[in-house]
Amino acid sequence: MAERAPVSTRSGPGVVLVSVYAVLALAATGRSVLQILEYFSRAPVAYLLSALAAVIYIVATFALARGSRTSWRVARAAILIELVGVLVVGLLSYLVPSAFPDKTVW
Repeated sequence: MAERAPVSTRSGPGVVLVSVYAVLALAATGRSVLQILEYFSRAPVAYLLSALAAVIYIVATFALARGSRTSWRVARAAILIELVGVLVVGLLSYLVPSAFPDKTVW
């Protein structure tokens, strides 16, 4: 089966997607740095998960912006990990609220 060429992220909706992920990466990084530096003892797991989310957003942003076949695969993997993280952390924070005494980026 022939592999499709990756969709360009250098124009149209691709630019919007890269921009959205850049904003998410910046916001998640800033939030996690503040949480870890100022409030780490309150909820270390939640704040480390926020830092992990920031790293995943950064990876997705650069991979989407690059636009090659390999970077497109990396971006899809990062976005899939992000989706799983949101679902798992969201479910766990609902089922075991004591494990997440403070909010995470996810």
